[in-house]
Amino acid sequence: MNDVLCYFGKRQSIVKLQLMKIYCTSFYGSVLWDLDHPAINAFCAAWRKGLQGVWGVSYCTHSSLLHVMSNYLPLLDELCCRTALFIKSCLESDSPTVSTVACYGVYYGRMNSHVGRNAFFCCSRYAVTDILSVTRIMVSHNADAHISTQLRASV
Repeated sequence: MNDVLCYFGKRQSIVKLQLMKIYCTSFYGSVLWDLDHPAINAFCAAWRKGLQGVWGVSYCTHSSLLHVMSNYLPLLDELCCRTALFIKSCLESDSPTVSTVACYGVYYGRMNSHVGRNAFFCCSRYAVTDILSVTRIMVSHNADAHISTQLRASV
């Protein structure tokens, strides 16, 4: 992210945002991260600092505004969405081994399973009872409602 901001710092914010989206949002393997790990919060904070650099706004700008300006989901919501969709694809897999292991992790292993912990995290974040009900549209609506609430509270 710093490289994009450094090399393309004199470009318009929209161009920097597109370049950041192209070069900095692959997050390969992120579906296997532990979403409840404290390092995720630090990662999200670094992402928000990068968005501040893209837009050239003050460090005290409310973080919710950055996501609205960028038309992106907040990073934690993006990671949760990707993880939930991955778990859903594993549960619905044609491979009996993959679906059985995923089913065991989510429904039986729960907090003893990495997949189960992430499913629980996503379900509790979006107030749903089953990971299969988490969709990108639902996450987007939830994030929009959360951002609206935060902005109203800060005014």
